[in-house]
Amino acid sequence: MLHDDDPKDWEPVEEEIAPEKLQRKWVEREHFGPETVVCPACQKHVPTETVTCLFCGAAIEYDLDILGKMLRWFKGLFK
Repeated sequence: MLHDDDPKDWEPVEEEIAPEKLQRKWVEREHFGPETVVCPACQKHVPTETVTCLFCGAAIEYDLDILGKMLRWFKGLFK
C-alpha cells in the first residue's frame, strides 16, 4: 500500500548532488584513471592504498625510497 509521502512512478524524483570532494575524486579518476598497482603474486590490479593484495593476501612492494624503508621497518615492529 502506498503512503501519501511515497514518490509515485509518474512523479519526477529530485537527483541528489554529490559532495564536492567526491565530485573532484570522480573527475580525477576520469582524467588519470584508477590508481592501481599489479599484485606480484596473482597479477590482479589492487588499489594503491593497500599493503596486501585483496585477492591472495600477498604483500604489495612499493618503491623503497627512504619513506618506504621507514614504513617497512615500522610495520615490522608489529609482526
